[in-house]
Amino acid sequence: MKANTDRTHATAFDAHAARYDAGRRVLPVTLLADAFAEAGLARGSRVLEVGAGTGQLTGTLLERGMDVVAVEPGEQMREILAARYPELPLRAGYFEDQPPELQAYDGIVGANSWHWVEPARGYPLAATLLKERGSLLFYWTFALLAAELQRRLNAEVFTGPFANQARDPDTFDDYIAEVTAAGRAEIADSGLFTVARWDLIQDTVPLDIGGYLDYLRSFADIATLDRPAQDRLADQVSAVVGEQPLELTEQVYVVVAHRRR
Repeated sequence: MKANTDRTHATAFDAHAARYDAGRRVLPVTLLADAFAEAGLARGSRVLEVGAGTGQLTGTLLERGMDVVAVEPGEQMREILAARYPELPLRAGYFEDQPPELQAYDGIVGANSWHWVEPARGYPLAATLLKERGSLLFYWTFALLAAELQRRLNAEVFTGPFANQARDPDTFDDYIAEVTAAGRAEIADSGLFTVARWDLIQDTVPLDIGGYLDYLRSFADIATLDRPAQDRLADQVSAVVGEQPLELTEQVYVVVAHRRR
């Protein structure tokens, strides 16, 4: 993913940190195993996590024995993260504002976060922070409901203030291909990193209506709406979905880039 040029809502999630925590899942570690191997990140690796949120990736890194320093600009996000991992070194602020420690880390990682980093500052800082053989490892998730249900929600609910949640099943794969290719080009254009591996991994996520509503509320465009608008969204989605079990098809895009020597 390329940098998000509209940074207005970069910390919009923070006011709804508990809902974000409920709505964003922890990926099965098997989905990231090949990327960790390519990045050379294993037990004992020192890692800086960008935009750690409430710890969706943090726990996986810690469970694999990595030495993690987490950066998170949102105060309420940090509170949840600190309560969950009391021993975790946790820094406030944006990645671009971190001290330029020379070759301090084996890896810089992020889950659904690096697109909020300003590339003109972010890539040079990352190159400074990484050791000679250091790597970037980032992932993003793209989710789609069953086509018929997704189309019905698009037509009946995801319009007006909710329009950004519409997903066209017929063009969704093309959209993912376009935005991920643009992100790889941005990495290459920095002149500081070489893309070594990227994968698009499909996974399925079973949800009930409550879980799906938490997922929707975890997006910046929904999080920034006032409470009546969020309640209206919940009512309209519930009216369409009812009590039927849901399944998201999630495309997990993972990219690894090595620091150029």
